[in-house]
Amino acid sequence: MASRVQRPVIVSGDSMLPTYRAGDLIVAVPAANYGAGSVVVYRIPADEPGAGRLVIHRILADDSGTGFTTKGDHNAYTDPWHPTRADVVGTPAHVLAGAGLAIGFLRAPIVAASIASVIAMAWLVSAARRMPPPRGGQRETAAL
Repeated sequence: MASRVQRPVIVSGDSMLPTYRAGDLIVAVPAANYGAGSVVVYRIPADEPGAGRLVIHRILADDSGTGFTTKGDHNAYTDPWHPTRADVVGTPAHVLAGAGLAIGFLRAPIVAASIASVIAMAWLVSAARRMPPPRGGQRETAAL
């Protein structure tokens, strides 16, 4: 039985149109079997250009000797990589259309810094309001 570890993946590009669009958030889960017709999320195999990056494409064929032949639904060509079962992260179980755009926006450095600044200011104001007033009333000033 395959592990049910869920992996969120944001679609980039238009290779899977009309099935998925850039900015869609896909939750991929491992499956017991993958075969022709299955949409899979896989890591580009080691020692290949782009190694380690995730790709969301459809399996066209399975050659147990060299791996899967995959292709984006909108592409006219097959992928140059031939991922094996070990390279496959999972198959899409859930899709949140456009949710990846919001996540991408929130991950932008200026947005993240702005949010962190607002949180820090709110914490400082809250802490200042909880401080007790100074003891002894007003401070005396030295006479000149």
